[in-house]
Amino acid sequence: MTESQGANRGSERNVHVALAILERDGKYLFQLRDNIPTIVAPGQWALFGGHLESGEQSEAGLRRELREELEFEVGHVRFFGEFEHDNVIRHIFVGSLHVPISKLVLNEGQDLKLLSCEEILSGQAFSKVTGTLEIIAPHICSIFRGFLGSAQGGASFTQRT
Repeated sequence: MTESQGANRGSERNVHVALAILERDGKYLFQLRDNIPTIVAPGQWALFGGHLESGEQSEAGLRRELREELEFEVGHVRFFGEFEHDNVIRHIFVGSLHVPISKLVLNEGQDLKLLSCEEILSGQAFSKVTGTLEIIAPHICSIFRGFLGSAQGGASFTQRT
């Protein structure tokens, strides 16, 4: 187990979060975040997941967040890598969405949707809830570019900006 998969051992200046890239039928699950100005990426599409509690392992935190946000028990996940930006270290995991999206219970956020690679890379996606095109958080687009590059035989993913 690598340190990034282990306990949240970052310095006090860094915030650690765990995020899930969940795939179903060639598309990826996204959350349209609440439009609250004090949260990260308000009103933007992002991945499900969230902050790690003190001492919490990143995979355990991811599983907890998915239960809280979606009432979803994820199966096997693979640690993909880390993405650091603006003092936030994002621990990225990849797994399968093994239930239809209609079986998920959205407890956090405005909307959820399975997005194609093309939609993700375009930087925007339509929400039926808001009735408009909403942007995909730029840091999430960067993570996906790294993910797609590795899926095509690119280098392993660890990006710190």
